Amino acid sequence: MDGQMFFKTLLQKKNAQIQFSGQDETISFPVKDPDVTIIGSSGDHQLGSSKLHMKNIVNYAWEHKYYPGQVVCHHMGGEYIAYSIITAGKNMGSVRVVNRRTSERILIKGMQGAVVDVSFAHIQEDVVIGCVDELGNLFVYRVTENSSGLHQERMLEVLRDKNEKEEHRLIWCPYLNTVEEGEEEDTSCAYLLLLTHGNILEIWDLNTVQEEHGTGPFRPEDVTDGLLKLSDEGTITDAAFSPDGTALVTTSSQGQVKFYQVYMKGDETPRCLRQWAPHQGKPVSSLIFLDDYSQYNANASIWRYAVTGCKYNTELKIWSCKSWTCLQTIKFQPREGEDSSRNHRLKITSDSSSKYLVLSDIDRQLVYVLTLRIDGEEGDQEDTETASVVSITEFQTPSPFLSMSCMSAGLRQVSINEDGMTVEDDIGSNSGANSPSSHHQ
Repeated sequence: MDGQMFFKTLLQKKNAQIQFSGQDETISFPVKDPDVTIIGSSGDHQLGSSKLHMKNIVNYAWEHKYYPGQVVCHHMGGEYIAYSIITAGKNMGSVRVVNRRTSERILIKGMQGAVVDVSFAHIQEDVVIGCVDELGNLFVYRVTENSSGLHQERMLEVLRDKNEKEEHRLIWCPYLNTVEEGEEEDTSCAYLLLLTHGNILEIWDLNTVQEEHGTGPFRPEDVTDGLLKLSDEGTITDAAFSPDGTALVTTSSQGQVKFYQVYMKGDETPRCLRQWAPHQGKPVSSLIFLDDYSQYNANASIWRYAVTGCKYNTELKIWSCKSWTCLQTIKFQPREGEDSSRNHRLKITSDSSSKYLVLSDIDRQLVYVLTLRIDGEEGDQEDTETASVVSITEFQTPSPFLSMSCMSAGLRQVSINEDGMTVEDDIGSNSGANSPSSHHQ
């Protein structure tokens, strides 16, 4: 939109509904109401937005469906990316790891079915990648690189006897280096991962399992140390560790969010500290804590605010985890008169600073970037309790983004002239970051 329309919208008494037209001139709107409805473009476009710049990495025809897990991911250092593929004619999954700088690549094989979730461990100095296939088998590898190229080393392989095709997720502990200069760093929690099989949850301590049992392959039943198990009433849809690995949050298809205290040492069972239904019992699709992992301060509080999603993330709520109150609700709705049988499914991710949410409407070839304002930023009062979406931008894409991994996000000054587009230095608070971007399938 032009500047006049932007400020006219901003000064309106309420901003309860935003409707995009599909025109590149009106792709961004301010948001200031606690309850906002977003009506996206129709999705019948043939080309992507001229303001979206893409680079093709691989030609592969992923099946068009909603992937509860990730089929693309990046290492926190930004140098390595990975994506899952299926061997033609064999229905066997594999994971391709690529060095973006050198273009060196390696293929991790041995899965017994399609890979349904893949991600790198949250540790800068070690390139460790884990994946789970559609049968629930777990594979963890360390990737190294020297003058002869990329190499893989198996760290853990766990094969299950059951061949039930349940929903599986793999989630790493978001380790943060908080040691002071001169202190010895303890990275053990970086090697904690969570694996789900329907309503069953497993917490794996890689260091302990390797020390006591080796790298496998073996069955979960063979593991006596380094493995905890929990169960839920419904399918576990998402989860998150605290950075030190001592707390865990799960979401489920029964609409519950549960907080656990985790004990990896000893025989004590993880204790449920709290549970609540953020969407009145509707199945929870996603959970994102709005913590800044890009410039982490050891004295900063974590888990102050959270975003929960339901109905394939077409309904988002921002919560204060201090008062357990909903600060803002964002709903995505189809256009009036649209075919009711048409799916409406959004994938969601955030950048490392948690100042941007990126959502992909996989059925309309649309991507939304939501800018967040969180208290503690410049100009905030110390006693304020604020976390909200303050603007939303829509981009039409030439193909659906079935999975996303946001490396970095920030504001840049962009100028467009007859010679093309020029991106200036960073502006805003997230210095050194690129424009909101995602590797996509």
